[in-house]
Amino acid sequence: MDLKQYVQDAVRTESRIDEVQVNVLTLQHLLSVFVAVGTMIDQIKKNTFYNKPFNEEKFDELYQTAVAELEFFRPISHFSHPTDAKFKTAIKIDPRLFHAIIGAVTEATELADALDKAIDTNSPDVVNVLEEFGDINWYEAIAIDTLGGDFEELLARNIAKLKARFPDKFTSENAIVRDLDKERAILEGKE
Repeated sequence: MDLKQYVQDAVRTESRIDEVQVNVLTLQHLLSVFVAVGTMIDQIKKNTFYNKPFNEEKFDELYQTAVAELEFFRPISHFSHPTDAKFKTAIKIDPRLFHAIIGAVTEATELADALDKAIDTNSPDVVNVLEEFGDINWYEAIAIDTLGGDFEELLARNIAKLKARFPDKFTSENAIVRDLDKERAILEGKE
């Protein structure tokens, strides 16, 4: 499928709102938990695929952060319900970008659930996994359209960044020790 057409078709099926109104405090606590846990999982990925030493101190720090953020919700009766209109606040973010990001986050949790089930059953639900990646692509298309990006250019810059990181082929050293300034310049189209 043509990527420009994909973005056009994705945008056609998008739900739009004029402004984002959420319970900001609840959302920020949950995002902090998500980021902490995601970073913990990233340590496992880097140890597994890059042979990067596992940082127990960092892992424990992230765990403590996640637990502390979750404590906000205990007891459940002391905080306002996240969907209660009287506790919602308008936030200054493009609603389309918010939708794209929050949607990709929620699809990532569905992929995590699919991985967890695949570990239990020794067999991934291929249809479900591919569907979740397709949903992530849909949210990506919304973000690209919102930000005035180009899907093909995004993919080309991603490959250029990876070629700079891995000039010949993948190495654990290059995966761990990165020239982030050079990679940023590539992503900004300056190299």
